[in-house]
Amino acid sequence: MRNSHEPDTQPGALQPSGPSQQKPPTEPRERLHRRILELEQSGDIDTLIQGIVHDFNNLLTVILGNAGLALGRLSKESTARVNISQIETAANLALGLVKEMRGSGKALDRSPVDFSRLVEEAVQLLETSILRNVTVERSFETSLPAILADRAQLTQLVINLILNAFEALREEPRIIKLTTGLTNTASFKETFVTELSTGEYVSLEVHDTGVGMDAETQKRIFEPFFTTKPSGQGIGLSTVLKTVIAHDGVIRVESQFGKGSRFLVLLPVIAPAFATP
Repeated sequence: MRNSHEPDTQPGALQPSGPSQQKPPTEPRERLHRRILELEQSGDIDTLIQGIVHDFNNLLTVILGNAGLALGRLSKESTARVNISQIETAANLALGLVKEMRGSGKALDRSPVDFSRLVEEAVQLLETSILRNVTVERSFETSLPAILADRAQLTQLVINLILNAFEALREEPRIIKLTTGLTNTASFKETFVTELSTGEYVSLEVHDTGVGMDAETQKRIFEPFFTTKPSGQGIGLSTVLKTVIAHDGVIRVESQFGKGSRFLVLLPVIAPAFATP
């Protein structure tokens, strides 16, 4: 991982390249391929996933069945309907991930995605439970171009980034800032974990006011099972990186110990801009 040697002028800003900027690597695809292979060859992860997927699927079926029964018995005016609906939504999301685990190695189930709406839905799943004592500041662009993505994987990516930010919040203020937008990378220098190609991208920035990371920790955060958190499993960020690469995107991390962290994900645009219905 390479870190930016120059501070951004504002959160999420990327710096334009200067006359002396070095040319990007000539073999970006080969480097991305090696990165994917490194993650796929982590046999421990594959064994763990395949070992629990069957039982997990059965548990989700029970959860969805009972959630459906509960919704059928509640009146339309019941305040519990919102909570049960969120349980049902989360369980359906998890069921989609289980299907992906079973079909590991197959092509992504891609479809046009409204990225800002997807991020908002992911936040709503977490906000009434895990994020109850956290201030979530949103700045979402509502007319982003579509991206072609696997909705379940991308939702899990957003959830993992938010949970990673949440777990870093040890003291007040407990703030997570989420920003989506659109950017063209034609004049930007490459400061990402993987190589950045010129083009139009939608972006997600997750900025927390947590404990931050030193340089050595930043070098290892995408390694499978690496974690600095006592209760953490160290799988979330390695999954994030794999999903970003699979979607031809890039990710950048900026952090300073004691001053929080900022993750920036860029995903390529594949369709004309559309207004949110």
